[in-house]
Amino acid sequence: MKSITLVLWAIAGIVAVAVDAAPERRIFGGTDAFEGELPYQVSIQRAFLTSRTHVCGGTILNPLHVLTAASCFWTDQSSRFEIVAGNLRIDRPADTQQVLGVFWIRMHPGYTGGTSSFDVAVVRTSSAFFFTNLIRPVALPAFDEIPTGLVRVGGWGSTTNSILPGNNFSNVLQKINVLLVPWNECLSVLGGPGGPFDERNICTGPLSGGISTCTGDAGGGAVQHLPDGTFLQVGIITWNVLPCGGINTPSIYTRVSAFVDWIQANSAV
Repeated sequence: MKSITLVLWAIAGIVAVAVDAAPERRIFGGTDAFEGELPYQVSIQRAFLTSRTHVCGGTILNPLHVLTAASCFWTDQSSRFEIVAGNLRIDRPADTQQVLGVFWIRMHPGYTGGTSSFDVAVVRTSSAFFFTNLIRPVALPAFDEIPTGLVRVGGWGSTTNSILPGNNFSNVLQKINVLLVPWNECLSVLGGPGGPFDERNICTGPLSGGISTCTGDAGGGAVQHLPDGTFLQVGIITWNVLPCGGINTPSIYTRVSAFVDWIQANSAV
């Protein structure tokens, strides 16, 4: 069993924890997404006067709610946030984008900061999304269903694999297609029982390295694109181990099916 070293710092409103290294939350090894490829993806941005700064990702649940990570807000609950949908870029506006204010943020009561398997939150918007081919919701899995197979993950996080914290975000939405790693294998490479990874988490590889999530990606979804056009969200990006994309440094997600009842109860339209 590996020893687990916890290293804490705040990055874009997130407290990070590491296993033998420091974690981040960004897409590493991804490629540019194209219009309509991840229509459920939103950028959660901190608004100040007339400017906005990307903080985290999120996914559209329905016209009035967004699913994301509680860690995005834990250390910054007083800022004004806005949700940007329908735009692949975070550095300039687009005619297709919709910008919505935030009415409230509800973090799971089990989340108490840091790296936690209760890292889930629902955001209520102050107005409704108008669905288009570029703005669409995800579907949720059955309660406690264990996902397997391929997922698509997107984010605007940094695209380098430095072991130092930073916010070198990508201006263009990045995507990766990765396989879910068996839970026992995730647990093994993350140090075994007693660490921050538990039965409410899932992880993706490849454990051989080269592709990963990390800073700025937290709150985004691990989504299965089904043949019938359904976007089934099975995970919420929560934490990662640095260096991003390193060998045996999987990307960690909150397993959505573990919290689907809570999510639905807090996102009724």
